[in-house]
Amino acid sequence: MYRQAAGVALPRSRASLAFALVAFLATGALALRNPSIGFNDVNECANADASVVCSNTPGGFTEVCADGYETYDPSTRTCTDVNECTGADVSVVCTNTKGSYTDECAPGYTTYVASIRTCTDINECAGSDPSVVCVNTAGGFTVGCATGYEDYNPTTKKCTDINECTGADVSIVCTNTEGSFTAVCAAGYENYTPSANKCYDINECTAYTSPTVICTNTIGSFSVACAPNYNNYDAATKTCSHPCTTSDPCGINAGKATQCNPTGLTTYTCACAAGYGYSTVSKTCESTGGSCPVVGLGFCGMV
Repeated sequence: MYRQAAGVALPRSRASLAFALVAFLATGALALRNPSIGFNDVNECANADASVVCSNTPGGFTEVCADGYETYDPSTRTCTDVNECTGADVSVVCTNTKGSYTDECAPGYTTYVASIRTCTDINECAGSDPSVVCVNTAGGFTVGCATGYEDYNPTTKKCTDINECTGADVSIVCTNTEGSFTAVCAAGYENYTPSANKCYDINECTAYTSPTVICTNTIGSFSVACAPNYNNYDAATKTCSHPCTTSDPCGINAGKATQCNPTGLTTYTCACAAGYGYSTVSKTCESTGGSCPVVGLGFCGMV
């Protein structure tokens, strides 16, 4: 674009007037060939918008969109701002500005790489406490308590050990450990069952078969007493004693009697074999000599 140059005052003399006329005609002829002669070029880029890159040319100009802008509008001589945050990676927090943008790492990410406009995920589970189960995710993580722990504390990033021995059954000996426990059967119990976390009572009385003792089973234990007319419990033999069991007073071993029957701790009666009778004097079975009664024998035959 051109603007006409300012005019020159014509001289008053005839010669000067003639010279000026010739010069004017010459200038007009040149102007036909070069329109810029006699005019000043207008710099259309002087007030160009920041969204364009303007290049002034003789009698005109060119404009293209500046970096960060697109879609040139000749009517307004402007371009539209490009929103560089559209489709930005989830690892960055993008802020669009006129003709540009800023990126910073989103929470859970670190180390921004400008060439690819991304940040690196932070592995929050690295070095996590054994009391937690940590699962790293893109930009975050999930955490829960490991088996044997409870009550996750976000400040310490730890869980609290569960004392599995609290309220343990009396049938076990429970020892709490970090994140777990051990259990063994207590005395008088057997067959630990993990699902029930308990053991089962042992019936110790199954080992006491002698009629000389009375065994009473209890939960986790037992008691033993001598049967009536017996005493002196022997733990090694699991029996109690009586003259009938220790000295054969009736002569069973000699074939005189068939049975010795305690009637007290030291008293007894004898069941005599055929041909023998019980003597209240000798307190044993005595031969009848084939006849009965015999003097001094209270009984003949079986008593």
